[in-house]
Amino acid sequence: MTKRFSERKRHFLFGAAVILSACGVIALLLQGQNTTSIKERIFEIGRSQQVLPSGITLQSLLEMKVPPSNYLDLAAVSFACASGLPGAEGFDEKKGFVALDKWSRHIKAETDKRYTKYFARPAYYDNSVNKFKMIMLILTLKEDYGVGYNMELANSKTMTNLQDPSFFRDSKDVFLHGTLTGDKKGTCSSLPILITVLGRRLDYPLRLVTTRGHLYVRWDSPEERFNIECSGGVDFYPDEYYKNWPCRPTQAQVKAERFFVSLIPGEEIALLMEIRGYCLDANARYQEATTAYGAAMKWRPTSQNLPVLLRRVQLLSGTKQGVAS
Repeated sequence: MTKRFSERKRHFLFGAAVILSACGVIALLLQGQNTTSIKERIFEIGRSQQVLPSGITLQSLLEMKVPPSNYLDLAAVSFACASGLPGAEGFDEKKGFVALDKWSRHIKAETDKRYTKYFARPAYYDNSVNKFKMIMLILTLKEDYGVGYNMELANSKTMTNLQDPSFFRDSKDVFLHGTLTGDKKGTCSSLPILITVLGRRLDYPLRLVTTRGHLYVRWDSPEERFNIECSGGVDFYPDEYYKNWPCRPTQAQVKAERFFVSLIPGEEIALLMEIRGYCLDANARYQEATTAYGAAMKWRPTSQNLPVLLRRVQLLSGTKQGVAS
C-alpha cells in the first residue's frame, strides 16, 4: 500500500513538474523574453519526442499526382524507395530515424565545441564558417561512427562501366540505410543522401546535385553557395570540376538531365526512384523496375536517359514473360 502510494505520488509530482515547466515557457513567450533560446529549448524537446514521418510509403510516392512544393524528409523517402529490395531485409525504419537524430545531435555538439578552431584560423576554411560546419559534419561521421566509402566496390570494375547495373545490386550500397547499419559503408549514391539528411536536421540549406554518373551536395543559400564532395573525404570543388569528372556529359545531356542544378523536391523523389529502378534492374526484377523508372520519369520529364532505361526493362520483362509462358 505504501509503495503504491509512493509511486502514485512520484507520478503526480512528475506530471505537475511538466505542467509547471510548460506554463513557465508559455509565460516567457507571452512576455517576449529571450524567445530565441526558448525556441531552441522547445526544438530540442521536440527532437527527443520526435514523431516519425507518417504517410511516406513506397505506394504513396508511386501514387503522388502533384510534386510536393516543399522538400519531404529525405530519409523517409529513401527508406520507402528501398523497401522490398535486396539488402533492405529486416531494416528497422524506426531505429534508422533514431540513429539519425542521435547522430545530428552529436554532430552539433562536436561542432559547437570546436568553433575556436575556426576562429583561430578562418583563412584555412576559406573564411567560411559554413565550410567549417560541413567539414565537422563529415569528419565526425567518419571518426566517431566509422562511416565511409565502400572501397571494395570502388575498386571493382563496375565503377568504370556506367552501363553495368551490378553496382546497384545490393541496396545497402546505394541507399541511406546502408550507411546506418552494419559496417556503415556507402557510395556516391548514398553518402550524399546521408550528408543532406543530417545537414537538414541541423537547418543547413543543403541540396542534392547530379552530374553524369555522380551525385554530390551543395550548400545553397542566398548568402553562400558551394559544392561539397564527400565520397573521398571533404572537398569543395567548383561546378567546372564536375563537368569533367567522373564523366564528361554532352551539352544535350546537361540540359535534359538538369546536371549541375540543385534538385527541387520532385526531382529528389525521382532520383531515389531511379536508384530503386537500377537495383531492381540489376536483380532481374524487370516488371518492378518498369514501375520505378516510370515513377522517376513523372518528375523528370525532360530526361533522355530514363525513357531508354524504361524501354529496356519493358523489353526484358516481356521477353522474360514470353519465355516463362
